Amino acid sequence: MRFTVEKIMGLKKNSEAIAQFVTVIQDIASKTNLLAINASIEVAHAGESGRGFKVVADGIRELSKNSAEAAHAIKGIIQEINGSVGAASTSLNVTGKDIEVGAQKITELLMFLSEIDIAVKLLLETMDSIEKAAFASSEVVSEQNASVEEISTVGHSLSGITQKLTGEVYQMIGHTKM
Repeated sequence: MRFTVEKIMGLKKNSEAIAQFVTVIQDIASKTNLLAINASIEVAHAGESGRGFKVVADGIRELSKNSAEAAHAIKGIIQEINGSVGAASTSLNVTGKDIEVGAQKITELLMFLSEIDIAVKLLLETMDSIEKAAFASSEVVSEQNASVEEISTVGHSLSGITQKLTGEVYQMIGHTKM
């Protein structure tokens, strides 16, 4: 982008240099026209003997006129080129600013994506910790279930023993009352 702007500025400088040459050509055409006028005056003073010189003076005047017209046309084209160069330069400046804004937005997006990446890694670590805790909890629950089954078995045994004892106590009470 900067390379293009530099080249456009170089074109503008070159067209300004050409415009200076056109000014020199216009000056030469103007002076040539004055010489042609002076030559015509001298031809008029010389009378019949200056008639051949009149053809030369008319040729110089025509050359001066053509040079002035060509210089004027070149100047118009240079002004158009300068206008186009200015518009291109302005457009490139706007595009450059748009590119800077776009680059800033991309930088912000990359930062946002980086933050998302960090958050996902943290989430994965948390999920891993939860999985480990759930596994550990499941082992504890399995141990507790085994303990509960053991207690239940012991409870059933105690219940059986208690019923047996109760029966025996009732029998003893029944034997003592007799």
